Amino acid sequence: MKITELLDEQINSKIFHKNFLKKKSILDSRYQLIARAGWPGPQDTSREFKITAVSADGREVAWATFIATDDHNLVADELQVQPAHRRRGIASEIYKFVSELGNSIVPSPLQTTDGKKFWASRNK
Repeated sequence: MKITELLDEQINSKIFHKNFLKKKSILDSRYQLIARAGWPGPQDTSREFKITAVSADGREVAWATFIATDDHNLVADELQVQPAHRRRGIASEIYKFVSELGNSIVPSPLQTTDGKKFWASRNK
């Protein structure tokens, strides 16, 4: 097997197609994660991937956008959780879902202080 084939296995290329859509209930069905491609380009694919967390009443409470890197990983471009929904494990569930979809995530070189704390807690 070629090294490029091994590297390509770190990203599920299906997540970038405009028709990609996966859902997952989390935290005792209090939230649902919705995964889809970001902004498709002219070829109906994107280099961006987004997961949105929606509360049981249908409100968007969190989102994360990931971008494919040149070394075949995903890096979080943005992660936001509404203040009233923080410290419940939503961000951790988002990252877990990205991994379950067949992707490797690497830390962004442009992390905020909160982002660094989040990565430190993930690596424990």
